Amino acid sequence: MGFGVNVFFLQRRLKRLASTGLPLWITELSLANKNENVTADWFEQVLTIYFAHPAVEGVIPGAILGSHGSQLGWSVGEWK
Repeated sequence: MGFGVNVFFLQRRLKRLASTGLPLWITELSLANKNENVTADWFEQVLTIYFAHPAVEGVIPGAILGSHGSQLGWSVGEWK
């Protein structure tokens, strides 16, 4: 199943980056697990942490891998 999301580590890194005073953009966010439900849970955890942080301006996804390792990309048009 994998190790999952290390919430403490992620929050600590966000705090350190935010200490610069610059707005943060999370780019190329990609998470994958053979179990699509696990991947969905990871995305929920990570996106909740990112969007709860006041310094994070936005998140730009990279790719999502399907259950068989096939890449599922997101295009800009899908976000409009």
